[in-house]
Amino acid sequence: MSFPELSSALERNAESRIIDTSLAVDISYDHFAKNAASIAKDLIRMKLPEKSIVVIYKFEFPIDIACVWVACTNVDLIPYIIENDSLPSASDINYKAVISTSLSVSIEGTESSTLSDKFYIHIKKDGSFFTGNGDSLLIVTSSKTTSNIAKKILLGRKGTIANIQSNITALGIRKEDVTLIVLPMEYSYGLIAQFLSHIFVGSTIVFAPKIIGVIHISALIEKYSVSSIFLTPLLARLMMLYNKDRIESLSLKYVTLGGDKAIPEDIPRLRSIFNCRIIGTYGFAEVGPRVATKEIVEDENEYDLGNSNDGVYIDIENSPIYSKLTGKEDIGFLKVKTPSLFLGYINGNILNKKNKTIFITKDVTYRENGKYHNLGRDGDYLLLKSKLIWFIEIKRELFKDIHITKVGIRKIENRLKMSIYVRGLKDYKPDIENTLSKCFSLSPEKDYIYELLDFQSQTYK
Repeated sequence: MSFPELSSALERNAESRIIDTSLAVDISYDHFAKNAASIAKDLIRMKLPEKSIVVIYKFEFPIDIACVWVACTNVDLIPYIIENDSLPSASDINYKAVISTSLSVSIEGTESSTLSDKFYIHIKKDGSFFTGNGDSLLIVTSSKTTSNIAKKILLGRKGTIANIQSNITALGIRKEDVTLIVLPMEYSYGLIAQFLSHIFVGSTIVFAPKIIGVIHISALIEKYSVSSIFLTPLLARLMMLYNKDRIESLSLKYVTLGGDKAIPEDIPRLRSIFNCRIIGTYGFAEVGPRVATKEIVEDENEYDLGNSNDGVYIDIENSPIYSKLTGKEDIGFLKVKTPSLFLGYINGNILNKKNKTIFITKDVTYRENGKYHNLGRDGDYLLLKSKLIWFIEIKRELFKDIHITKVGIRKIENRLKMSIYVRGLKDYKPDIENTLSKCFSLSPEKDYIYELLDFQSQTYK
């Protein structure tokens, strides 16, 4: 068993509840653990190699994803969840099997069997496959690269436990809490920072519907007396679109905002909906995923990363290039020392290992009055007539239009290519060119090109 601490938490909190609102299922941790054990028995019969990778592919219901994920850890397999992407997104890792809810998953050279009378497992008959070491626990992904395939990050048991415990301490998670999960389970922020962190203390877990959870969030808070919700900036913006009325909940203690850099203008909008604390969390999948936590106060126009979590230390790897560009002395790449650092990136059968305790990020960060401020990723700027324009500054101006939900920016030489997602594009066209001209003196075609895309999804990605 590769994750005995999880089994112990489920047993210790046997009467705690897990609820999937899509299925109208409300079960105890004990019932959930028995379901996972039943799937694990079937997996044992499949005789999969220990520490080989199993892809959990496109499940409709989060509680099923969680149950199969736990079953895989029970029998020393390495689970990797794909909720939204297609299976070719896993082409850079040599997995051994795929578990799905459909028999018709097209994978060449596999044998298919029924798993626990509810799911299907497709096992590769031949060929090489990746196997991890004794500490290997799970796979999550980074942000997608220019090849459009996200890096596969192998996390270990010891590091994951350390990150869970530091997250529990930083947020003060308690057994009495009820957390509403609207994040995808494939995302480390949803799986580790929210789901597993609450399981470890025995909180009530409520899974929102995958598609319409943001729309019905007010009703879900009231029905289940929700005390915490974890959001990304994108989900927060969807909240602002779908929820015009203030949610006056006595149970809701805080909403976290993490997974990407939020713009300060969104905080007052979020406060107009939620009558609770807004807590910023910083981190990324390679560090397990949480690094720092900060309550965002009312009058902050710019906010820092916050206090590093227990056992985590952050510093600056100074960069003369960014010092020259910005005129700041204490600036460079954020350096994180943590016991929850990932084991490495998987590529095919190979694990590209990293330093065991220190990770130097690509996040350009400066330190001022003892606080750390993130400006963006390495290279996320445009230099125009000696004027430095960060991508986050452009996004900040564009996001003042509430209809714009997501902005992707890439730099090709010294010209920007932008993908701007708009909710209800058929009926509404934002004035991008006027905004960029007025705020940054940018000219279309010369300084940037862009495309407007209709934002259809109501989930994170």
